Amino acid sequence: MATPTEPVYCLRHRDTETGLRCARCNDPICPECMVQAAVGHICPSCVTWERNPVAQVAGSRLVAAVGAGLGAGLLIAIAVTVLSALFGGFFTLILWAVAGFLIGQAVHIAANRSRARSLRYVAGGSAAFSWAVAAVFIGVSFTLLWLVFAAIQVAIAITLAISPFR
Repeated sequence: MATPTEPVYCLRHRDTETGLRCARCNDPICPECMVQAAVGHICPSCVTWERNPVAQVAGSRLVAAVGAGLGAGLLIAIAVTVLSALFGGFFTLILWAVAGFLIGQAVHIAANRSRARSLRYVAGGSAAFSWAVAAVFIGVSFTLLWLVFAAIQVAIAITLAISPFR
């Protein structure tokens, strides 16, 4: 027959009985103060609040990403203008999907594959810039149908441009 053990109390909450222990230092912790980590539950003392290096981008890489996004956006705007003049119609939706993907990849690669949140704005802004340049090249007619179709094109391009950073 097993002998009953003495109750264990959380180190931070002396009146809370617990059966949990920190996965790193083995100190007793209660559900109120435990922190979920990749290794299990850890105590607040063992938590290291270092930021993930993949979620950071250096200033020089950010500038390179902006340049790559705007450069790719300009080239893609020219290509989309030519191709939409040849094919037109709903084919331009496919063109803007491909354009958004390519712009997102250009920004992603220029930022050394970083997934920083700020790069979403760079990629989305570059896709919107590309669409605006193409709209200037093509010519703008402000009919209701054109506005709806334009909003769909921009939404597709921006959505696919920011997808590498989620």
